[in-house]
Amino acid sequence: MADTKPSTEFRSLGFDPARAARLMEEHGVGAVLVSLPENVYYTTGYPCITGTGNPILFNLKNRLPAFSCIGANGEPTLLCWAFSTYGVTFGAEKVVGYEDLGAAVSSVRQVVAEQLGPAEKLGIESTCPQYVLAALAEAGIDNERLVVVDSLLRALRLVKSPRELEVLEKSLEIAESCVDEIFSSLTIGSSRLALINEAKRYLFARGVDGISHITISFGTENPEIAIDEKLAENKLITLDVGAMVDGYCSDNRRYGFSGEIPEQITHLYKSMVAVVDSIGAVMKPGTPYSELFEHGKKLLIDGNITGHEWLNHVGHSIGLEIEEDWIDDRAGPCIEEDMVVAIELYTITDELVPIGNEETYHITPDGAKRLSMLPRELHRVA
Repeated sequence: MADTKPSTEFRSLGFDPARAARLMEEHGVGAVLVSLPENVYYTTGYPCITGTGNPILFNLKNRLPAFSCIGANGEPTLLCWAFSTYGVTFGAEKVVGYEDLGAAVSSVRQVVAEQLGPAEKLGIESTCPQYVLAALAEAGIDNERLVVVDSLLRALRLVKSPRELEVLEKSLEIAESCVDEIFSSLTIGSSRLALINEAKRYLFARGVDGISHITISFGTENPEIAIDEKLAENKLITLDVGAMVDGYCSDNRRYGFSGEIPEQITHLYKSMVAVVDSIGAVMKPGTPYSELFEHGKKLLIDGNITGHEWLNHVGHSIGLEIEEDWIDDRAGPCIEEDMVVAIELYTITDELVPIGNEETYHITPDGAKRLSMLPRELHRVA
């Protein structure tokens, strides 16, 4: 049997240079300097985020930061730690390497000067580090020539390529199987910390590259901090697990109850499943965020369901970040074909425990196709 040589090519799963060039022209910028690790990875394939490859490239960002400079033709130049590029190809027109922070700053100045015309404006992220802004000023690019282009980069990332859709579905499938596995082993007295560790082992054993979250709670305990509570009787159990495959995140939520499930819990859960399904049913390309927000709010009000009073979004797009963009009451943004969206809403029980539902959808030309397949049932734990 012939040996198969491993691939040494690392390219973006979704970046479209031609679309980037069109959006840059619309925004009036001659080049875009990218510094956020997720966006560097997205534009070049350089694995400088925690959920793909070796996380060392993320953890060295304070001394050896990575950048991407997108030229007017939409093609990126990758600026990164030179040693990390040995024997490897990335999805960039050019690679500029360095071995320390000072050289990184000098490289940014040089590449931007090469890409940007004398009177052209430079697109930057709102998170662009101060030391980078200072370097740009030294190169003669003052604040008047800087344009924040978060909306440009967000527009690129929200529309997913076939490869991005593939890894998002794989990530969700693994996360849901993990939740199903946890429910099968959950008993009264189970340790929350043990469950979190069990979930981590399960996810990595099935091929994920990272973990975005393992949100487990028993009743009213803080679900975001890993405290070693033990599962007592008559507690609502929340399992919300997110895996990362090639840097792309999944998100899901399902519930159980330790003991006889109260009628109120059953009623509230079924009501929230129906609300989420209703929003998914009207979601299609061209639907304004604000329309979905108002539809969800009206469903809660008409159903006399607590939650509309504090509602600030009805879900979020998902990709390289768990919550790339909130589906809120803004009138401008609209749902687009090939977005991946998680619709989630919550109410509270009489004991002030949040309960709701979350489902992930792929936006097709005909509407929203639900990707999450785990049955919507309340698991009774004995």
